[in-house]
Amino acid sequence: MTHMRRADREVTSPDELSAILDRASIGHLGVQDAGGVYVVPLHFGHEIGVDGVFRVYMHCAAGAGRKLDAIAANPRVCFEADTFISLTGESGPVCMLGAEFESVIGWGDARVLADPTERRHGCAVLVDKFAPGRGAELPLELMRGVDIIEVRLETLSGKQKRM
Repeated sequence: MTHMRRADREVTSPDELSAILDRASIGHLGVQDAGGVYVVPLHFGHEIGVDGVFRVYMHCAAGAGRKLDAIAANPRVCFEADTFISLTGESGPVCMLGAEFESVIGWGDARVLADPTERRHGCAVLVDKFAPGRGAELPLELMRGVDIIEVRLETLSGKQKRM
């Protein structure tokens, strides 16, 4: 874990980190393959396990694809999510433009879930993020065409700038 230069903007509380993840709609999954670093935007859901570890769940089309191939070859990934809040300083000189934001970044290992119970749970977490309480309605036949990726974030840090 690296030291954050602006400690006044650092977010360390698991509850605050979770709230930032709740507000972010899109996450970015960074993987490494023979072609280099590949970052892909994805919808995601998250939870904090009973072990205190943040888990992020994403879905994608079943089968092969660059991110799935990269995860199979090297499960070590980076995950980032952020939220733009507002532009600041717009009435002053252009060099004073800024933004209020919040973000999280973490590292961990990714895996494609094979167990049907784990797959359903991960997908339900994702559905519940965007349609609270609806994850339980997920029909199993719908899950045949998708893979569910779980990332266990061993480290997670946050940053926010608020006026």
